Amino acid sequence: MAPPVTFRRYRPLPPTIDRQLFSYFFAKGPERYTFWRDDYADYQLRVFGGPGTGKTTLAALIVEDLRREFPGATIVSVFLEESNTDTDGIPEPADIFIQRFQAEVLDQTREKAPPCDDTGGNPRFLLVDDIDILWETPTTYHALEAELRKFRAAGWRVAATTRVLYPLRKDANMNWWSPECDSSQHEGARLLDDDICEHGAEHFIQPYAEYGLETLEVVICDLSSEMAGFIGRELQREHGNLQLDATSSKSCPPLSPLGRSLLATGQAQGLLSELKTRAGGNVSLALLRLEYTRAHSSAEEAISAMDRLPTQILAAFRAIITRVCASSEGGLGLDAIKVVGAARNHEMEWKTLHSVLAARGWGSRLGPEEVVAASGGLLKTRHASHEHIRCYHFIFGLFVSEGYDERLGLPRTGEAQWAWEAR
Repeated sequence: MAPPVTFRRYRPLPPTIDRQLFSYFFAKGPERYTFWRDDYADYQLRVFGGPGTGKTTLAALIVEDLRREFPGATIVSVFLEESNTDTDGIPEPADIFIQRFQAEVLDQTREKAPPCDDTGGNPRFLLVDDIDILWETPTTYHALEAELRKFRAAGWRVAATTRVLYPLRKDANMNWWSPECDSSQHEGARLLDDDICEHGAEHFIQPYAEYGLETLEVVICDLSSEMAGFIGRELQREHGNLQLDATSSKSCPPLSPLGRSLLATGQAQGLLSELKTRAGGNVSLALLRLEYTRAHSSAEEAISAMDRLPTQILAAFRAIITRVCASSEGGLGLDAIKVVGAARNHEMEWKTLHSVLAARGWGSRLGPEEVVAASGGLLKTRHASHEHIRCYHFIFGLFVSEGYDERLGLPRTGEAQWAWEAR
């Protein structure tokens, strides 16, 4: 049986990467990263962000930063990726995954540095990217969380990236299970009710309480403050010196037809502002919008095109929806996306969404993180609060509500209409 998740030791950075975009994380803060890196605080670092926010790129840059700051350290990086190999729908047992994970860490430890003890010597770092890939198999996911805690307890400085924020409240109601159960019998189970578990609800425990996730320090991967500078540099790299960013003006190519038009009409700053607004801090959406501008040769065309969803963005959203559909929780994810996307401002109170999904047969023990995970990160909670669920980006909300994908159904019909009227 082939493993459903594979390990990569490093994610190569493209030659054209704009390192200034991520400089805030290392040069300007946040202090939570430097405290973690320099071992001033006893917590795991968790970098959170939706699709396209730059988490994996940031993870690769963190590895670079650690190698530069601690040349003699043991630095282990594990980038989790979904396997392309058909597993016939059979999930990999949690113990087998953990054995593979431990072997990977051990191999990298032997290759990268001599052993050091827990009380001195060179530090040891462990970074794991995209741990939310494992949410489809809760037993494996919880096993990895427990393993990361063990590494932290042994003196490793542990960091991970995820699309899904962990429940920061102890009353989070998700994936309850009974310690008397054989965990394998509930592998991938969405919920446990009395009629499917012989042990009864009074024996259920909340898995997060076991893993001490209060020791996590969450850092939001938010590039909003750097987005204007990034877009300005990208526009000048493509269309010439538009007098938008002085740091890149010396290396600009000759003016393109669009560049000449933007300078002649004085609309370069206006185009930058439009692109920044629609990017909403999301680097992938910003790049797709910038790619779309290449098709235009005049300032008027480029700015008027901002009111349309580019085919590149539509294709990206549809590709993620396809991945959601292929997952074991695809039905739940699609239902939740459909309802939230059709709601006012593409946001909904959790209690309302919970009622709608329960009425659809998804169970009364459903938790917000479980819904976010089922959506493939296309939905998110409002940072530390789980009282509201929203689309991860307002442009994706428009994609849903305007009916750009038939798999999401017509906007504001059925359960979506019910939820809309209930607000």
